[in-house]
Amino acid sequence: MRYHLHHTAFQSQCRTLCAAVILHDGEDKEKTLEYLDLASSKATRLYALEDAMGYFEAAMGLLDSLPDSAEHRLLRISMLVENVFVFWLLNRTSDIYGLLLKY
Repeated sequence: MRYHLHHTAFQSQCRTLCAAVILHDGEDKEKTLEYLDLASSKATRLYALEDAMGYFEAAMGLLDSLPDSAEHRLLRISMLVENVFVFWLLNRTSDIYGLLLKY
């Protein structure tokens, strides 16, 4: 029952965040990054690990399309570090190691 309530709450939050991401996608990429990071964090807290990874990968793809700057590099490293737990639980530690070396 508790899992069902958490899952339902997460789905509701995801719909809200996804709507915000879609609204800002193309208009304000910085705001879209903020929402993707927030969605990834919320998904991680609720152990929706595949969802968290999806938001993380979408954010990394968006960062790839933005100009290389100190701010974007810091955001990328920050998101990588915040998602170590997700990579570890999904048994993708070699992936995060490669990404940390790359950036």
